[in-house]
Parts: sequence; structure tokens; C-alpha cells
Amino acid sequence: MSFEARSHGTSDGLAVTLPASPASAGTARRVVRRLLPGTASADQCSTVELLTSELVANAVLHAGTPCRLRLSYPGDDRVRVEVTDYTDGSPTLQSGEPTEPGGRGLQLVAAVAMDWGTVRPAQDRKTVWFEAELL
Repeated sequence: MSFEARSHGTSDGLAVTLPASPASAGTARRVVRRLLPGTASADQCSTVELLTSELVANAVLHAGTPCRLRLSYPGDDRVRVEVTDYTDGSPTLQSGEPTEPGGRGLQLVAAVAMDWGTVRPAQDRKTVWFEAELL
């Protein structure tokens, strides 16, 4: 795992490159747990860990490429999590049936996060992000 530290200020945060491996979702949860401020409640930490692991798992499953996890703090009361993979496909909200084993990750993100979306920083990659409240 490689780390790219950023200084505190308007763009404080940390970026981590994760391999295209199912184990990366668990690694992402540990990174989030370590980096969230001590003022975040246990419930808030669990929520951010869960949503982060959903985005990383989607990147690994659907892109099959390494992904970049970035945490930043756009305000004192929230965290922004971005997961960038190296494909040009677009994520879609799926309406998974109750008996299907997957297809609900983005639905969960959309339902729980303060805000979320996608951006395409370059033609060969996409970033899926969410913001969550920290009090």
C-alpha cells in the first residue's frame, strides 16, 4: 500500500493506492478508522467505513484496476471520501432484488451519505465520492 500525505489546510487529507484485490475493502476500512478525527462518534466512524468499503469493493469488482482512496475534510463537520478507478465506465444505481447477492452498494451510499456523486477527472478514470457528517 502506498501513501500520499497532504498538508492540513483547505485540501487536508490523505490518499492511498489500493490493489485490485477483494482485501482492499477491508484495508480501506482500516485506513478510514485510523484517519477519522477523534471527535467522530463510533456510529459515524462505522458509517464512513461501510460506505467507503462499498465504493472500494465496487471499484475492485467492476473496474478490476487498482484504485485510489482519498479522504479530505471540506468542513469541520464532514468528511469527503473519493474512490478513483482507472476505467471509463459509469456507475449506475441498480435496483437489486432481495434474493440477489449484490447490486445495492450505491443505493446504500445514496441513502446514507449527506451527498454523493461521480466525476471524471480524466477520460480513462472515474471518481465516485460521498460526504458524511462528523460531529
